[in-house]
Amino acid sequence: MMSESPTMTLAQSMQETLRGLPAFVPILILAGTVLGVLLWDFFNSRANSRRVGWLAAVGVVAAGAVVIRFWCVPPAFGVRTGWGMLQADLFTWFFALLFLLGTLVVIGMTMADAEIADFRMGEYYALLLTATLAAITLVASTNLAVLYLAFETLSLPSYVLAGYRKTDRQAAEASLKYLLFGAMASGIMLYGLSILYGLTGTLDLQAIHTVAPENHGALLLVFVLLVAGFGFKMSLAPFHFWAPDVYQGAPTPITAYLSVVSKAAGFAAFARLVAALTEGGTFFRTASTSPITEFELASLFWILAVLTMLWGNFVALRQRDAKRLFAYSSIAHAGYMFMAFVAQNEAGAEALLFYFVVYAIANFAFFYGIQLVYRSRGTYELNGFRGLVYSSPVVAATLSVMLWSLIGLPPSAGFVGKWKLFYSVIEQAHTSPIPALYYSLVLIAVGTSVVALYYYVQIIRLMSFYEPEGPAPALRVSPLGKLALCVAAALILLIQLNWQPLSQSARAAIKASTNPSAFHSSQPAPQSLANSAVGAQNESRPLAQREATR
Repeated sequence: MMSESPTMTLAQSMQETLRGLPAFVPILILAGTVLGVLLWDFFNSRANSRRVGWLAAVGVVAAGAVVIRFWCVPPAFGVRTGWGMLQADLFTWFFALLFLLGTLVVIGMTMADAEIADFRMGEYYALLLTATLAAITLVASTNLAVLYLAFETLSLPSYVLAGYRKTDRQAAEASLKYLLFGAMASGIMLYGLSILYGLTGTLDLQAIHTVAPENHGALLLVFVLLVAGFGFKMSLAPFHFWAPDVYQGAPTPITAYLSVVSKAAGFAAFARLVAALTEGGTFFRTASTSPITEFELASLFWILAVLTMLWGNFVALRQRDAKRLFAYSSIAHAGYMFMAFVAQNEAGAEALLFYFVVYAIANFAFFYGIQLVYRSRGTYELNGFRGLVYSSPVVAATLSVMLWSLIGLPPSAGFVGKWKLFYSVIEQAHTSPIPALYYSLVLIAVGTSVVALYYYVQIIRLMSFYEPEGPAPALRVSPLGKLALCVAAALILLIQLNWQPLSQSARAAIKASTNPSAFHSSQPAPQSLANSAVGAQNESRPLAQREATR
């Protein structure tokens, strides 16, 4: 009997793993595409670099189709899979679809970009797809070890991609700075995760919530270290110093990728961690049994949100380089998004997901505009946008819509996104014993939005009311590129007119992540059945009772 138990356990584990295998299909498709891209590049010449891009795009579209299928019809394999290390819920699919669409846009920008066309593209697309694969895994992670490995797997290709223009000194400098800051952030985060493991004795996020560590100082230190580590990915102040130089030196498609996909992965993974360390019934809500009070947690997040909004917006006023300006703009928007963590309610979580979609559309579209200006006029300076309405009116009009949305003014989807974020904070103020904390945050956010109005409108003025300095040829943009910009502008306007579908999708993702019982669990116990029952009962008991039993 003793010899049969391990065999039965292994058989059960393999059976359940195979049952949950469909959850890995998007990741497996991306992994297979990476292998195919590398093989194609190895056996073909550089003349076929565009075909490599098309191959990568086909893989991304295939993975996206599977994600859409999972979103429309939740599969029966359950919410937890991969030996309980991944959570395949609507929250995961929401961000996975955002990552895949963003990667598809970056592939399109790369194929139309002369910045990096002279280099072998097989490795480029392989690194890009590997980063996207890691971003999806990071969001789905419910195990601290897998989370850290996914974090590193996302970071390492990003360091290489940032400096992919090997002959460009500025790109090499950007890559080195990114690597150094990333290594420091990784070490800080790993230290925080190790302390968390020491406090709880488990790597599983759901088990961490049930354990509820009672050491106030240690748990607060864990929050600070995790914020510092993930703050690097989210480009929160004061962990943002890598962003301006990296955004300026990296190829424009990679800058767009870092500003959306990498940032979104950091926010989503941090949200899972915060949800695990706080009350599981309501997203981002501080647990009544937690030694950290609402005031302490909200104050920590308040400081970071305010510092990020102030730093990003005021320093952006001094920038004359478009990519550097949008680096600080991205930092400022990270501050607005972080308001959701201050709110600590479901309305804030929903607003975060809504805002990210709108931000992604506007950011990708404007970075494509920056790329078009550089390709036709040879500069990243803001003066390159002068008189754009006379030579390329369609591009100027669509970019103006993007800027209007980033400001957060009606009629645009950006207005709805900011309104949702502000409302979630005000809603929390109505039920909190410290309403001044939340009201002051909204006032500061409104004030910094007025500051952002200046540098965004400055670009609109340059495009619309200033003559070009010297010869300014029309932008060389393909019909497909014009169509993409028009679709982006239409989405920004349509979401403002009817935001309910996107809002309902965000709400469904939040509900799924906070109520895993809505799905059938597929996760087996990695023990015999008798030991499983005993272990489950023991894990469900409070920590104090377990210690007394021991």
